[in-house]
Amino acid sequence: MDEQKLREDLAIFYNAMHKMGWDDLIFTPTSVGIPGTEHFLIHEYGLMFNEVTPDNLVKIDITGQIIGNGGPIANSSWMLHRAIHEVRTETNWVVHWHSPDVCALANDPRGVLPISQHALVIRAEGVVNHPYGGPVVMGQDYLDLQNLIKGDVKFILMAGHGATVLADNVEEAFWNMYNLQTAAEIQVKSGALPTLIEKSVEDTFVSKYKVFKNNIPNNGLWNAVKRSLSK
Repeated sequence: MDEQKLREDLAIFYNAMHKMGWDDLIFTPTSVGIPGTEHFLIHEYGLMFNEVTPDNLVKIDITGQIIGNGGPIANSSWMLHRAIHEVRTETNWVVHWHSPDVCALANDPRGVLPISQHALVIRAEGVVNHPYGGPVVMGQDYLDLQNLIKGDVKFILMAGHGATVLADNVEEAFWNMYNLQTAAEIQVKSGALPTLIEKSVEDTFVSKYKVFKNNIPNNGLWNAVKRSLSK
């Protein structure tokens, strides 16, 4: 995929976050790696997400240095993305957000409970919990996060902070974010004693989901999201 197509997808992703109410003013960037390069795209710090366009996205290297024109970026926010991109080089998309329900779920010591299909998607993919240590900066917390996400985990619950999802393409990025956001809303609304889905049912779901997952880029969801933004 060329850089221009990535710019278009990433700008639409930011715009969709705004429309869905998943943004946090000018904070919580989403980043994407440009295949075949050591460069990344991220939004210009100071822009609301409905202001992001393909042309005002900023190209940076792994250290956060701006390539060409544009900027500034939120250097402190980039550290989280940098930590992930360094160890998950096959994962192009890193999405981070702070919606209230996601923050509440990240603080729930029970983790993601099996009480909805959306939650089963997350549990099937794998979710890890990262304790709050302030903003991610170089140091032990940075290394701890990198050790936590080695392998193929796609969901990170960050206590006191929010959540981060990883994906290989824009379709999977939106799918993962949607499922975690919805699972969080359901769990928060379900109260202290929700009814759990039986383990045998969850096991069956997981086996079927592995087949469904391969078709996520072609399931029509992302195209529907793009159409909704044009209305």
